[in-house]
Amino acid sequence: MFHSIARLSLRYSSRLFFSIGLLVAVIGCGSSDDSSNPESGYLQVINGLNDSPDLKLELRDDGDDLVVSSESFGFQRASALLALNEGVYQLEINSEDPESGFEDLLPEREIDIHADVIQTLVLEGALATSTFRLIEKDAGDISEVREDGEDDRLQLQVINLSASTVSVYVADEVDRPDQENLVGTVASGAHSDAIEFVFDEEADYRIRLTADASDELLFESNEVDFAPNTRATIVVNDNVGPDPDSRNVWLVRDDGTAPQQNRLARSGFRVVNLVQDVADAAISITNDVGDADLFTATMLPMDIGSFTRTNPGFVRIEARAPSGATALETASVSLDPDTAYSLLVTGSGGQADGGLLMRANEMDLRPVGNAINVHFLNALAETDQNDVTEVDFYALGDDDSLSGSSPVLSSVGYLQGGSIVLAAKSYRFLVTTANSHSILAGPEPLAAPQGRGQYIVSASEALGGGTPNILSVALQDE
Repeated sequence: MFHSIARLSLRYSSRLFFSIGLLVAVIGCGSSDDSSNPESGYLQVINGLNDSPDLKLELRDDGDDLVVSSESFGFQRASALLALNEGVYQLEINSEDPESGFEDLLPEREIDIHADVIQTLVLEGALATSTFRLIEKDAGDISEVREDGEDDRLQLQVINLSASTVSVYVADEVDRPDQENLVGTVASGAHSDAIEFVFDEEADYRIRLTADASDELLFESNEVDFAPNTRATIVVNDNVGPDPDSRNVWLVRDDGTAPQQNRLARSGFRVVNLVQDVADAAISITNDVGDADLFTATMLPMDIGSFTRTNPGFVRIEARAPSGATALETASVSLDPDTAYSLLVTGSGGQADGGLLMRANEMDLRPVGNAINVHFLNALAETDQNDVTEVDFYALGDDDSLSGSSPVLSSVGYLQGGSIVLAAKSYRFLVTTANSHSILAGPEPLAAPQGRGQYIVSASEALGGGTPNILSVALQDE
């Protein structure tokens, strides 16, 4: 239970923190202030654009000298907390135009750094209409070492970028959300005050969200770990995963960010049929006990099923290839909450048993404003080199050569896949034997795709005749 000052212990040891790795220029951090002992304030920049590609960030002082820069200020990223001399700074954020290669200027902002004040600058909205929000708070003494017998503290604040009001709680896993563990009820486009809680290292706590002040949980994190005498910001946005009713939540600390998974969110999947040596395949997906049909279809080679949402846990894939075959082959795969998958069915049909192979691969669904999201799948059991089963995928622009390019996804094993965000421009896709330029399939063109598009590129075997290997590029439906 929390009291007038809440007791917290937040365990998050399994999560990875991301920092955009801002590079401090050799001139150091500061303006042209001539004072030998200039006062310092603090700045942290957060990218809250759900449809953001990697952006270019530059911070310059009042003499136009570069103070900090980054080429990878992307989705759910934040700068480290920057200590800067008092003075005026100019912040610019740019996005590269995929067709021209020139940079488009997003919002720019003049920032007046004040002593002992933390300024948080949040890039919000959408890529095409992005704006800055400035939040200021006193630096305070949260990081000071406590005297013997004095309680350790944790400072929390909420920034709500989602479309609706949410209440955010930090509570032990056995406690329900209530007023004693409320961090803030925050309207859309607003932020809470920074609140300090007493830190209790013995408790196991989760972040929970409800719609406004209701009892209905929208979000529950896994266990979260915070260090004593630190500050953190809980950023809430609309979800970009498989469950539109969920929320997107990440933590911002002085040294970077950590996305949080919603344990309550649904999973989602697309079935991809890469059985090439029979006319069709009858494929169905049920829950693991077989009493709920989630997906059923007769699919042609290279067909992609509609996106299907389901509760997380095990599902069972059942397939007959061809569709009239008597032999039924099955496999069980596990789906994590708040995660999307491609469910790959491949191999050889028309066999009594064991001809078909099935696998689940995580896939990224996030639409990106001036880019495309491409999911690659390798259904090639062999390459042209003995004992090498891994492949490299290439996405070549109009003027790119294979020999002068690097793969966009490398060393992809049999039945494996992965997702990559690429600039929205024309490509020629190729698949090669790993660590070589020996082409196995392709080139397969993709002409002038629109931003926010999502594609599946698959490499598979045409068993029993025809083209030895097939590379397919398919647009996913909404």
